[in-house]
Amino acid sequence: MYARNHGAKRIAIVGATGRREDHTIGNISLLTEYQKLGIEARIYTDNGMFVICNGTTTFGVKTGSQFSIFNWKAHGFKGENLRYPLSDFDALWMGTLNEATADTVTIYAEGVYIVYLNYL
Repeated sequence: MYARNHGAKRIAIVGATGRREDHTIGNISLLTEYQKLGIEARIYTDNGMFVICNGTTTFGVKTGSQFSIFNWKAHGFKGENLRYPLSDFDALWMGTLNEATADTVTIYAEGVYIVYLNYL
């Protein structure tokens, strides 16, 4: 809220994942709250980053990059340049462990989802 009250539109969050897995899940879910406030927020970890998405999103990645998609309130999932096809999954684990087959990945969906991009 401090950043928002001082005009921030984009924020990078570090230290959101740590020793308490329950707090980690809670902190990741906060990305949806920042989005509602009009703030583009990302969580950076030692191994990757979490990005909140709404609708179609394209990522520039390295071929072979691994990532996971966590459905929050989205449907109509389809993708381009993915090793595994997307569907309207409804459990958090169902969109994990995918891989880029080219240097861009596009995710088509209607609604909110969170993507975790693993650093190579």
